[in-house]
Amino acid sequence: MMNKKIRFLPVLLAALLVLTMASGSVFAYMKSKTPVFENEIIPAAVTCETVEETDAEKNIKTSIKVKNTGNIDAYLRVCLVTYWVDENDNIMPVPSEKLDFKYSDNWVKGSNDIYYYKSAVVPGALTEELLKEAESIKLKTYIADAEKGTTYYQRIDVFAEAIQALPIDAVKESWKVTFDGNGLISVVP
Repeated sequence: MMNKKIRFLPVLLAALLVLTMASGSVFAYMKSKTPVFENEIIPAAVTCETVEETDAEKNIKTSIKVKNTGNIDAYLRVCLVTYWVDENDNIMPVPSEKLDFKYSDNWVKGSNDIYYYKSAVVPGALTEELLKEAESIKLKTYIADAEKGTTYYQRIDVFAEAIQALPIDAVKESWKVTFDGNGLISVVP
């Protein structure tokens, strides 16, 4: 019996040597023939900018849109802030005017003059017009003191904000909005 074990040992060692050499050769071949791939991780950039048009001659704001300048789909919203300035563009302590205009069906109004674009916007694209067709916002003039000739002019600043479209639960939590079955913002705070 001992004799059989001794004869079997060289066969086993030879088999292990062949397997080791074969696996080493396969590994060397794969290493020399497999191209090197580098993983490039591009972080999401969520940015936007307002695109506005104003007719200074008529003292009206005629167009308000927002562009997704990031590299990922995003939901967009704008906040309209109105205030008064004098002829030197100094901000004056006069109560703000309530904005009164009709907005497009693709937008939904929240509180504090914040308007949410209902759909996610792809990178590089613009939202549809905030103002309803043929609508504009008339900027008012206020005569503070007729004797002194003090006149104030209404200004409206548009501040845009973007949030990454996915995960949608993050949008719901951050902006406190709800969505309909088509992924459109439907209810805002």
